[in-house]
Formats: sequence, structure tokens, C-alpha cells
Amino acid sequence: MRPILAGIETEYGIDIEGVGPTGLVAVVADFVRSCPIGRRGWDYRFESPKNDLRGFVAEELAVDPQDMRFEAESQIPADGDVRSDRVLPNGARLYNDHGHPEYSTPECRSIRSLALSDLAGSLLLHRMAEAGDRAIRLYRNNTDYHGASYGTHESYLLPRNVGWERARDWLTPLLAVRGFLCGAGKVGTEDGPGPAFQLTQRADFFSEPIGVDTLYRRPLFNTRDEPHADPGAWMRVHVISGDANPTFQAICRKVALAKAALMLACLGEPTPFRLSEPVRAFRDASRDPSGDCRIELANGSWTTPRSILDTLVGTALARLDPAWDPELMAWLRDCGGLLDAYDSDTERFAREVEWAAKKLVFEQLSDETGVPMGSPEHQAYDLAFHDCDPASNLFRALEIDGAFAEQPSADELQPALERSLDPTRAAIRGLAVQEFPESVASVCWRTIVLRTPDGTVQADLPPDLDAPAQLGACRDVENFVRTLQEAGVPCQKTD
Repeated sequence: MRPILAGIETEYGIDIEGVGPTGLVAVVADFVRSCPIGRRGWDYRFESPKNDLRGFVAEELAVDPQDMRFEAESQIPADGDVRSDRVLPNGARLYNDHGHPEYSTPECRSIRSLALSDLAGSLLLHRMAEAGDRAIRLYRNNTDYHGASYGTHESYLLPRNVGWERARDWLTPLLAVRGFLCGAGKVGTEDGPGPAFQLTQRADFFSEPIGVDTLYRRPLFNTRDEPHADPGAWMRVHVISGDANPTFQAICRKVALAKAALMLACLGEPTPFRLSEPVRAFRDASRDPSGDCRIELANGSWTTPRSILDTLVGTALARLDPAWDPELMAWLRDCGGLLDAYDSDTERFAREVEWAAKKLVFEQLSDETGVPMGSPEHQAYDLAFHDCDPASNLFRALEIDGAFAEQPSADELQPALERSLDPTRAAIRGLAVQEFPESVASVCWRTIVLRTPDGTVQADLPPDLDAPAQLGACRDVENFVRTLQEAGVPCQKTD
């Protein structure tokens, strides 16, 4: 079994001086167009957000009524062009999703490569904000504290024959409790009375156990069937419940846990947990920092978040062949160590788990200032924790006995902006954009269309494709296409 191809797409909170909600769509579109790298030309032919893994097409997708009002009142450019896209030299995609800039990483097999590629998006957007003539502040988080939530979505490519039911059965209990090890932490709640602090930023905004929607009536297990590949062969598992983690370790852990669950699904392992009320479990687990809240199971018994995580990690370490993905196994051992550390080494847990470090700092601030946790002042601190500007970022200022020692610097992230770190199909896309931008007619996740002296050629890029090493030496588009063909990449003339 090969490592699972994965990607992360992050919507950024944005505050632009002098621009209200109705003006954001047009201004954010301009902001994306200001990106100094990459090329426009995204191909929307294969996008089908209404397709459902359960075998039907939704009549319509749910939309937040407040968002609908802002959309209706939005100041749209005279030419009607409200979508902007940049395909970047690393194979990533940068675009505007309504009033948010959104960065989608290149597809990666390595967990480390994916985390670096994800954080590189924050670096790029901060540089763009600094270079502009407006005062722009960007936040790598999931709430504006006024009832709006914007997403961080993960994508995992699996063979279609695994079946969405197996993926659902393994992922649903994990997604309900995963925040104990990789939640970003959040001050207060936004769906009624609750604790002053919780583990995740997204649990307040989910209401359905399963469904195709993403903007409203959000489901814990999302059934959007948009594989970004041949739909007869591939299935994309679309995870929408995760946090926009600013720390390298948290990103790696959330991806490792999801990959482990999906690999067990691929093996046909029976899931040990079926939740009675998944959405309630997600909410309750987010509001209990002990990891010991009672989670009701469908068979009438009950368990706890820590027990679910411990069982998943133990089963994966026992059943998965270490040779399939040694990096994954290392991160699973890290997760197991942290589960033990919660009771035996609380200082380590607070140094290495994002929500725990944030909670500790905010508790210290409360002790020093007398301002209670959950206050508007603490919500402002929470936003500062996720500020993309290193100069004012509270996360960067934290020095909790060496907390987050593995956090990469800007210099370490730079290579992840310049090229795909893994030789996946993203490397093909990125090289073409970097070396032959004027020859790129259009791009999407599954194809690239290139203009050559002999006509236009479409190259199909399946998820299990390895980018030919020789591509880096190609100095013209003809050799580029020829090298793809020699490596067995399907290429056909389109004119």
C-alpha cells in the first residue's frame, strides 16, 4: 500500500482597512490577482460540488442566510469577474472563495511535505499583504467571533472500491475526538452557553452527522463526491471539520490520524466504535480538556475521546505494515506518547499540543491581569495567536519551555513555495507553470492543457502518478510533453 495522496485547503480570515463585509468579495479577488508568482487559468470542467458519494446529485447546497445577504449586497466589479485563480510553481492553487483568500496545497504523499506546503501558504499571503497598498491583516483561524466560520479542508485520495461507508465508519469517531491531540483551541463558544475555552474552533458550527454541504448545515462526515481524478477509479475523502492549525506538529498529527483511519478502512478492518450522536460527541469532546467526557455508542455502551484515540493508534500500529509509510508510523507513536503524557508528563503535553499551550498562556494572562477567560480581551488574544504577521503573532512570541521547537522558519518554508516537495502530479503542474507559463492553456487537479508548436495537448494526471525525474531538465514545452509521454502519461491532442 502506497502512502495516501493528501492535500489541505485553508481559507484565511481577512481584515482590510476601510472594507466591510459587502466589499470583501471584490477586494479579495484583487488581492489574489496581486500574487506575484504563478499563472491564471484554472479549468473548472471537472468540479461538481453537488455530487454525493451516496450515489445522487443534490438539488441545491445549503447556504448561510447571513452569507446570502452579504452576497446579494456585495460590490461586484463591472465586468462581473469575482473569481481569481493562481496556479503556483509548487503546484498549489490560490484563489478567492467569496470574501476569503484560499490556498490549496499541492498534493503530497509525505506528511512533512504537506505540513510545510500548508504553512508556506501563510508565508505567501503575508508577503502579499505587506506588498499591497492597503492595511491588510490575515488570520489562520476558523472564526471571526461574530458567528461566521471559514474552513480548513483536507483531501485524501483513495481507490473507489474501498467504499465511502468504510471511510465513514473509521473517520467519523476520529473526527469527533481528534481535537484532543491537534485542536487549535478556542476562547468561548458561539452556539449558546458553554465553557470559557474549548479544544477546537469548528465544533460550534456543525449540525449534521453526514451530508454533502460545506457552507451551512455542515456535516461531520462530508459526502461531496468530487474526486479530482477519474471518478470510476478514485474517491476523494473530503474532511471539513479540522482546524487551521498554525503549528507544524498539529498539522502532521491531524493528517497522520486521518491517514491511519483511512488505511485501516482500505484493509477492511472493522471499526470498533460507532457513535450514537456524532455531532454531539464532536461538541462535547471539544468542550472537555480532560479527554474523558462520556461519548455514547450506537450499541448502548459508551467510551471517551482518549479511549477512541488510543484504540485507533494502537490498532494502526499493530495492523499497518511499517514499510508502507514509516513517517506515518512515527507520527502515530508521537500521538501515543502524547496520550500517555497527558497524565504522566503534563509539561510535555502543554509544550507540544496546540490547544493546551494556548490555554496555559491565556490562564497565565488571566492570573496576571484579572481578566477572565472567555472575555472579549481573550478573544482578541486568540485572534492574535493566529495572525499571519510574525511581528504581531502571539504564537510566535510564545516561549513556553521550548514549545513547538519543530516550527519551521520562513527560510525553511521557502522551498515549499518554489516547487512541489514530493514528486507527485503536482510537480508536473508546478514545473509547467514555472518553466513554460505562456504555454499553459489551463490547469486543474487532474489535467494540464499545454500549447505546443504542433497544437494543444491535454495531459491526464492520475493521483498515483510519479513525476518523471527528467522533467526538470526540459527547456521547452515540446520536450516536456515528450518526456511525459515516454513516462506513460496519457497525452492527447485537443485541436
